[in-house]
Amino acid sequence: WKLRVHFTSYPTNQILPFDTNSNSSSSSSGGGDIMPTIQRYYMNSLKQALFLEHGSTQVAMNICKADHRKLWDAVVSSNYHLYGEINAELQADIRERNNSGGGTAGD
Repeated sequence: WKLRVHFTSYPTNQILPFDTNSNSSSSSSGGGDIMPTIQRYYMNSLKQALFLEHGSTQVAMNICKADHRKLWDAVVSSNYHLYGEINAELQADIRERNNSGGGTAGD
């Protein structure tokens, strides 16, 4: 995947701006590293999507930190194979919980 971001006429009334807190001045523009901000937005969107899909926060809350990291690394590096592995594990965990009577919609 290639992602192109344009920073002219940024529609701040429609899209949240990046958190460019000057605590991190690693960027030459003085804005700091935006990757942690993008990662937070991605993980938040993932949790929202899982809630909409399953009707519960259970699935999102059961993802371990290592799997979060692997998933993010897969997205950043466009590694579909790694993403597929993590997604398959998540789906297997979800099916297992649903078959055992846990994790149903409305929990």
